[in-house]
Amino acid sequence: MTSRVHPALWTATHLPNGSYAKPDAARDWRSSLAMELSLRGMTSELWLILGYIVLTGIGDLRAARLSVQVGRSPIFLTDITLLLLLLVSFVREPARVLYWGSNGVGAGPVGRAVWILCILSVVYFVLAFPEYHIYATRDLAIFGYCLFFPLIYFAIRDRRDAARLLRYFTYSGVILALMLLFQGAIAGFKGHLELTNGAPIGIHSSLLRRTVSELGTEDAGARSIFSLAALSAYMIFDNQLRYFHVACAIACCFALAATTSRAGVVAMVLASAVTLLYAGRRYRVRYAMFAALFTMLVVVSPVLPAALPGAGLVRELRIAVLSAARGPSVDPTSRFRVIRWKYAFRLWLLDPVVGGGFGRPIIPYALQEPSERKGKFNGGMPHNTFLFIADRMGILGLGLILFCWFFIFGRLLATFARMHRADDLAAANILIAMFGFATLVLFFERPVTNAGFWIAMAAGARLTDFQSPASA
Repeated sequence: MTSRVHPALWTATHLPNGSYAKPDAARDWRSSLAMELSLRGMTSELWLILGYIVLTGIGDLRAARLSVQVGRSPIFLTDITLLLLLLVSFVREPARVLYWGSNGVGAGPVGRAVWILCILSVVYFVLAFPEYHIYATRDLAIFGYCLFFPLIYFAIRDRRDAARLLRYFTYSGVILALMLLFQGAIAGFKGHLELTNGAPIGIHSSLLRRTVSELGTEDAGARSIFSLAALSAYMIFDNQLRYFHVACAIACCFALAATTSRAGVVAMVLASAVTLLYAGRRYRVRYAMFAALFTMLVVVSPVLPAALPGAGLVRELRIAVLSAARGPSVDPTSRFRVIRWKYAFRLWLLDPVVGGGFGRPIIPYALQEPSERKGKFNGGMPHNTFLFIADRMGILGLGLILFCWFFIFGRLLATFARMHRADDLAAANILIAMFGFATLVLFFERPVTNAGFWIAMAAGARLTDFQSPASA
């Protein structure tokens, strides 16, 4: 039987007296990070999923617009990825895919619920298409992205594959956060940028601000928020990469401030509550110290000197926290949401069990903003994913999705309580952060966050399937 060497000793030096010299700290964390992100043994399905995770993590909402024109209809990145994943999975394991497709068996209880959801979605689409056409197709795509779950579930062969997808999901959000901060810093300059010889390069700050305004909304930058939720577990329980994860968390925290995201604040409050609740006493104190540091920065932000680097971002984070806590008194867009939620709730009550079906307008045309009336597919949405699902498929569809959500979330917490592994708590934090995020913005309605949800669900499900230390 081969002996297992703890990763912390892989870079240690064996001394003549039989002891080990303490490994170099810099080399140790770099080797640990390289091990976590190693691409050895990747199958074609995993390469496809990993490429999508990185591209959408860094590109964010803009990545969703990448498309291939087929005739008059564009096929977007998420749809292309899903079709390729389905094709590759069918070629490699046709029996497994067909078996799940015929009776929903093979991907656990969540796989069966997803199978039922797919069948219902097709039925709703067939009933709605004669009247709503392209809008019925849009809703079919929104609910059809749940196919990512069984396909990724089949592609993940062991716990290491699941953890690897989760790490790339997290670190791609960190890169997005750094991009947001970098572009925000550039946009802060007045006038235009100049080369060292004084010649203008033609990029005016107003153009950069438009780019940042597109990125720096609370719908954008979602991946960095979910990364921050995962990092709250990694920076406490991953001893080898603790300081690296603390640095990543700081970057994501400032990105949250740059987007002034109320939904992001709600997401992080839920993730922090889960971390504090399930961490042991020693770890709970450690996390509370990190949280207290960020809280102190928010509280003292009004008295920070304007010239202090990052002071503006901290003030924006304070605004986001206050608007999340006090609603319309400090956040004028809260009234916008409340009005839409009332209309959506009344519409759901007309058909509470099965919903109103696909394609039907949810928000009256008169309440839609001018930009929403220009043919945008997401126009007239209630900006609450759960109300959207209830309006489309009633308690039937909402119950299926919530079952999937909290079944995996509960299993991850139960597994973490037994094994105390960082990846389990990180995945649980991502799912609960997504739940909080979905209450205030378009979540399922956007392909990137919708597919990201099912990817995180599949990774979380496989983390709980491989629970023994040997399989880890």
